[in-house]
Amino acid sequence: MSAGPLRVLVVGQTPPPFGGQAVMIEALLAGRYDRIHLEHVRLAFSDDMDSVGRFQWRKVLLLFTTIARIWWARLRSRTPVLYYPPSGPNLVPVLRDLILLCATRWMFSRTVFHFHAGGVSGFRGRLPFLLRPLFDLAYGRPALAIRTAAENPDDGLAFRAS
Repeated sequence: MSAGPLRVLVVGQTPPPFGGQAVMIEALLAGRYDRIHLEHVRLAFSDDMDSVGRFQWRKVLLLFTTIARIWWARLRSRTPVLYYPPSGPNLVPVLRDLILLCATRWMFSRTVFHFHAGGVSGFRGRLPFLLRPLFDLAYGRPALAIRTAAENPDDGLAFRAS
């Protein structure tokens, strides 16, 4: 008896804006896979490249509605795997990741991080002491870490990916 395809919840930006990460996630979602079924919750924090990584009050509301959409997608489709592209080493997107990942990772048995913007693991020391445990909870011990090039920082190793 077959267990069926592995169900994965992909949480990530798709165009617009047309950045490399968004285009890659769109291509991933457009693919056809025999043993994997992908669900998607779109990150829609930025409408254009100028707003990427910048704080806006509307993004705070979007963060909480996105968390609710992740919860709903997880419960509806019973996806055991979370696929997430962590931010680069910049304060606003790291804070977004801390809130989003701490609010959702616990629902999944495995997490896959795909590091398009490498270097976030080096950001921990720049955070206030009180935020460092949240950083460890958000990013620590993913089941799998993917980096796009050997020249990029090995965030997966730093986060102790299994």
